[in-house]
This record gives sequence, structure tokens and C-alpha cells, in this order.
Amino acid sequence: MGKQRQQVISRFFAPKPKPADPSSPSSSNPFSDSHPSASQPACPSPPPRTATTVSWSPQSKLTTTLPPPAKRPKTSTPAPTQAPPISIPSVNPSLHQRFVNKLLDDPYKKPEDETPPEAEGSGRKYTPLEQQVAVLKAKYPDVLLMVEVGYRYRFFGEDAEVAARILGIFVHRDHNFLTASIPTFRLNVHVRRLVNSGYKVGVVKQMETAAMKAHGDNRMGPFSRELSALYTKATLEAAEDMGGGPEVGNDCGTGNFLMCVVERDDLCSSSSLDTTVGVLVVEVSTGEVMFGEFNDGATRAGLEAVLLSISPAELLLGDPLSRQTEK
Repeated sequence: MGKQRQQVISRFFAPKPKPADPSSPSSSNPFSDSHPSASQPACPSPPPRTATTVSWSPQSKLTTTLPPPAKRPKTSTPAPTQAPPISIPSVNPSLHQRFVNKLLDDPYKKPEDETPPEAEGSGRKYTPLEQQVAVLKAKYPDVLLMVEVGYRYRFFGEDAEVAARILGIFVHRDHNFLTASIPTFRLNVHVRRLVNSGYKVGVVKQMETAAMKAHGDNRMGPFSRELSALYTKATLEAAEDMGGGPEVGNDCGTGNFLMCVVERDDLCSSSSLDTTVGVLVVEVSTGEVMFGEFNDGATRAGLEAVLLSISPAELLLGDPLSRQTEK
């Protein structure tokens, strides 16, 4: 706000002098005595001058000149309208039960009605990959199969449960089988872990590439897959694609001996408890071969001594064998 301006208006309030009478002799005779005579009355002295200070502001003038704001008329607020009630649909018991069953379903539980696709009367539909897996499992029932699918190796069915327990990977249901998978570049690591756990591991690889499949007769079907490698404790170190040495914590001092035990055919069928035992031992990693033949008694003490001294990683039994030798 600017400095207030001040104005002196004293001249407006001062009394005005009376005009001179032209008929009087004093006004007509300029040479008359300036001092009044005794007969004329003396003029009264003018009152003292007064000065007044008034403060003036443009803002105050503006506020006084502006009209007051008009008041808005009061309007009555309408009463709130009540929302219409929400209609809740009726509960479908069958749909609710299906939701509860799906929520409580265990993904790790194997269904009891799981049958291979070759079984007649099965109404379940299997994908081409699942049909290949079922054929391979029927051909190699005692082998844990790792099936190459793209850039991963997948386990199916019971093999997926075993792999999830040993390798610590996630298992889930895909179509008709439980499945688990590992990347292709971790094949040698996981094969060793499965073999060291006592399993026979088979690797099923794709026998054709995408380019070969696109120009071949099987362009509309799945990739052809076959068992390409079989790993056991005795053959693991000899595999060229399983490099890297054994895992930490395994006994590296023991050899990987593959031992085969056979008996003479004529002595197996006889009632005699004594027999002739033949042994063949192969060190797979070095190619060392040992073999021998000896007569053994009813307790098979000689065979037991050979087994304890060699400690084979894998044992192959010939057919036939006597009951004492099998024990």
C-alpha cells in the first residue's frame, strides 16, 4: 500500500473579508489619514488561521465506492436417493463343488485312472509327445528317462517325481502327466546326481533338427526321438559328454568296476551245492580287464571274498544262477 498523501486545506476554511464600500470617504480619498478617527468604529481583527490534515487512500476510496457483493439465494438440497438393492445370484451347487475340488486338489497326487495310451477303452486324449514318452517307458521300464524337448530335458510321470525329490526342481501337471524340466546345458550335472543316487538314467534326444523336419516326410508330426545314451555308476566316467569329474563329497578313490558273474549250466540244475563260478571285471574309465574262474562251496565264500576285494560299482548276473549264488 502506498504512502498516504496529505493536503492542506486551510484556505478553504479561512473567513472571507468583506468587500469595501465605494461610498465611504476613506475609499474615495486616498490621501486621507490611515489611522481611523475616533468617530469611526475599529474593524474587528480576523480570527486565527486553522490548518487541518486529512488522510486519503485510493484503497479506502475504492472500498467505499464498490457495491457490496450480491448474496446467493439459499437453495434447498435434495434428499439423497436410495440406491437400488443389489441382486445376488443364486449359488450353483455343482459349480461351487467343482471350484472347491480344484482348490483342494493336490498337483503331486497321481490319478488312479492314469493308463497308457495304448490301452484300449481309454477315453483320454494324449498329445503326440506323450504318446512317444509312453512308448519309450514301455520299452525301457527300469530306466529314468530324460526327454529332450527344445532347449530343455523333461521328465514325465514317476520320473518327474524322482527328479523333483533328488534335484530339488519344481514338478507340475501338464495335460496327462506330471512333468519337470532342466536346461540342456545342465545335463551332465543332473545326470551325475541321479546316477549317484542309484538310478539308471537314459537320455532321449531329438534325432532331427527343425530344418530337417521341415523338408522331410515328418513335417506335420512331432520330432523323432530315440534313446541315445544310458548311464550307470560303472559307465558314467567313460562317457565322453559327461566330463567334469565326480561331484564333491563322492568317494573318488574307488574305481568304477563293472563285474559280471556266471555259473556253469550243468551245475546249476544239479542238486549239488558246490559250483564253478566265473568272474569278469572291467574298469570302464581305464579299460583294465580282469577275469577268473574258481570252484566255490555251498556258502559261496570265494565269491563273497571277490566281491569285497573289488567292490564293483555295478554287477551283472548271468542266467541261469543257482539259488545259493543269488543269495
